[in-house]
Amino acid sequence: NDHGDKIDMAITVAGTDNLTVEQIGQIPIYTPSGHVIPIASIAELKQTTAPQQINHIEEMSSVTLSVKPRTGVPLQETMRELQEDIIAPLRESGAIAPSVMTVLAGTADKLTQTQRALLGNFEGVVTRPQIFGLSIGASMLVLLGVCAAVVGAVGFAAGPRQAVAAAGGAIVLLLIGLLAANPQLLLTIAESRAILALVITYLLMAALFESFIYPFVIMFSVPLAAVGGFAALRIVHEVSLYDITSPIQQLDVLTMLGFVILLGIVVNNAILIVHQALNFQRRDGIDIAAAVALSVQTRTRPIVMSALTSVFGMAPLVIMPGAGSELYRGLGSVVLGGLLVSTVFTLIIVPAVLTLVDDFRKWLQSPSERQHHPSPVAVAAGSHGVADVGTGRAVTRSPE
Repeated sequence: NDHGDKIDMAITVAGTDNLTVEQIGQIPIYTPSGHVIPIASIAELKQTTAPQQINHIEEMSSVTLSVKPRTGVPLQETMRELQEDIIAPLRESGAIAPSVMTVLAGTADKLTQTQRALLGNFEGVVTRPQIFGLSIGASMLVLLGVCAAVVGAVGFAAGPRQAVAAAGGAIVLLLIGLLAANPQLLLTIAESRAILALVITYLLMAALFESFIYPFVIMFSVPLAAVGGFAALRIVHEVSLYDITSPIQQLDVLTMLGFVILLGIVVNNAILIVHQALNFQRRDGIDIAAAVALSVQTRTRPIVMSALTSVFGMAPLVIMPGAGSELYRGLGSVVLGGLLVSTVFTLIIVPAVLTLVDDFRKWLQSPSERQHHPSPVAVAAGSHGVADVGTGRAVTRSPE
């Protein structure tokens, strides 16, 4: 190192060019004892291959092995095979010394970083509670058993409504205690993009609906969308195996982002149904069952229209492969499949869950609260028709 400039130096002996191994072995060297001996007497000279360059990672010598996944095998499955079937047995047999570090880099490292950024790395973040030296799972079972006993005692003494309230309070206290005992878990949740997207979406809808209950009804459409996204991705993957002109579709980074994008799209249909039902209930005084039926009747057409325009608009991205299709085909299949499945089931699941939630809310009210808040008008007529509350049917009539 000469004033900041690194100079490669090689020490050679003058006049030894083009010598054989035996001739090099006869070169004399001077020893600390004052004797002159040939190099061959203290060193063993062998002809072998040597690396063209020596790589270092943080001042440690490193060796890079390139591994290409088999055709049709996901990268994550290849990573699992390397860790469990190759690296772990070699370490157990002593072929890989404990001082040697093994790291999956390249595309595998990028996939791991993306998974941790989107979902979070929850491995090893939960270290408590450990009651009486028990494991974390056993300690949680003990706490749940204690909470169940307390809830049962409250129900026996005060009634089922108070028992439900006690169960909700116990769950909240358990979650707060778990986060307080494991601050790393709270940090991991805060760093997870998917969880943050869910929380932000929920809080935004809670502010718009002025309720913490109705956003849960809307969020029921998210798991249905995830099922549709995975199903569509599986179909595209199987089709790509038989198409030699297009790359094999895997669960890559952009496909993962498709699920986050899907989260903000699929809730729109459920928002239309819930919002319209609440408008009928609060503005026109219609019972919730009839309001939900009338809301589905009036909102089905715009929901289907918006869904079909999105589906047919993204269909060419999925159906027609070509140059660069690996960038958008997976994302398009996830959004298309999730939107299609969630649209069909939203018209069925969300109305049912909405009525169940309202019935449960009314059941939690005491008899005095029910008398203070009488039920809405039995029959409400408007430009949309007449809602028959007794039968829960929405009867459409002409303006006459």
